[in-house]
Parts: sequence; structure tokens; C-alpha cells
Amino acid sequence: LTRYGLGIKPTLFGYFMERLAVEGYYNPFTGEGQLNSNLPAFTLPFLACHELAHQAGIAAEGDANLMAYALCTAPDDSSFHYSAYLEIWLYTNRRLYYRDSAIALKYEARLNKLTTAHLDTLEQLSRKYDNEYARYSSELFDSYLKMHDQKEGIRSYSNVAASAWQLEQRRIGGIKGLLKIP
Repeated sequence: LTRYGLGIKPTLFGYFMERLAVEGYYNPFTGEGQLNSNLPAFTLPFLACHELAHQAGIAAEGDANLMAYALCTAPDDSSFHYSAYLEIWLYTNRRLYYRDSAIALKYEARLNKLTTAHLDTLEQLSRKYDNEYARYSSELFDSYLKMHDQKEGIRSYSNVAASAWQLEQRRIGGIKGLLKIP
């Protein structure tokens, strides 16, 4: 990555980021991706690749998530694969839950014990840092994204699910070339 001028490093502001529900960010002043390294290890590969995508010039959150997914699933590294697949599962199951909670819970019950434990860890973190500052930070960031033509705001992060599925279909079919992002 450094050969291409990309880099990621732990932020000095992890304590504050946790309280604001921020996992990582691209620092335009230093040109580096910053990551809250206090997060669970199983989330870090996907988050790091997401911030690297921003550093490489991909501004839209859904597109950065797609690049993170593509980067995490390309190497032969099960930790990166797991991080990407879990992230996509979280987005898709959350959307499914809003449409049909019974089916979403049924799928969640079929997960293995390790993944269930990881979901519990994420839920505990979410409850721990559910506060007025985190809600305000999310609302502010949602407005920022909408102001910069990401019409769905924070919800645009989850648009990666359909694009990741499309990427996998291309991989299975052996189709080479660019993926058309909807």
C-alpha cells in the first residue's frame, strides 16, 4: 500500500471517537486514513480498507464500502474475508429486519457460535456508546453526506450489499472488467 501512497494508522482520538460513534475517518490534512484501533479486531480489516478507499479518492460511502469488500475478499486471508462478509451480513440483515423481523431473526439464529459472540460484542459496544453525543454526531454526519450529494446520507453505507452480490456474481461467472455501480 505504501508503494501507492496509501496508509492507515490508529488515531490518537479513539476515546472521543467511541463516544461519537465514529469508527474511522480520512484526515485530509495529513492525507491518511485514521482508524479507531480500540474496536474489535474482527472489524478492523473492513474498516481499514474502507478508509483506504477514501484515501484513494473514493468519496461516496457506499462505493468506499464496495471497494473495502473487494479488497477484503481478494487476498487469501480468512480474517479479511470474515470481516467483509460479516459487514455485508450486518447491512443486509438490518434491512431485512425492518421489512420482516421474523425472517431476520431466523437467519441470525442459524449463525455459528463465534459469529453470534461477535454480534453480541458489537451490540454491547453499541449500547455502551449510545448517548446524546453519538446521536448528534450521526445526525450531523448524515446531513453532511446529504449536503455532498449522497442523497441517502448514512443509509448509503448499506447500499454495498447489492453491489457486493453483483461483484460475486461476476467472480463466479468469470466475467472480467469493471463493476457497474448502480
